[in-house]
Amino acid sequence: MLIELCFSLSNSKQRDDLIKRFMRRLVKGIGDDGESYGKKDKNIKSRIDLLSWSPPENWEEKLISGSLAGEGGEITTGNYERYDNSETKPLPERIKSFINSVRNKFPQEAPQILPLSVCILACLKHKSPLPPEFWRGTIFPIEAKSENEEN
Repeated sequence: MLIELCFSLSNSKQRDDLIKRFMRRLVKGIGDDGESYGKKDKNIKSRIDLLSWSPPENWEEKLISGSLAGEGGEITTGNYERYDNSETKPLPERIKSFINSVRNKFPQEAPQILPLSVCILACLKHKSPLPPEFWRGTIFPIEAKSENEEN
């Protein structure tokens, strides 16, 4: 989520630098000295795996009555290393490819029954994940399909 929120920055150089720092330090666990945090402290895992989440059907109705933890689908990001030729494509482009891939495989709609604020509060109350489209919808708008694409 933090990495995707970086795309809301208007300055692309600052955005790209911040994304690279998040990936290097938080995800890969590499310090300024180039050493893995895991080498310095054996209690620290040197790398984390980023996950996304796809909510179950009727998630909105289920959310009101309880937690959605354990429901829906976990989606590994592969830390964006296997999307669109990770050797040559810049990290921000690989992140966008991942988002497009997830949207194609797991289409989601904005809440239809509840206001967004109620969904967010219910997620907090029930310790449930927040569907990614809550922030992706404004940062990565879905382009409207032309009539030719729909047919």
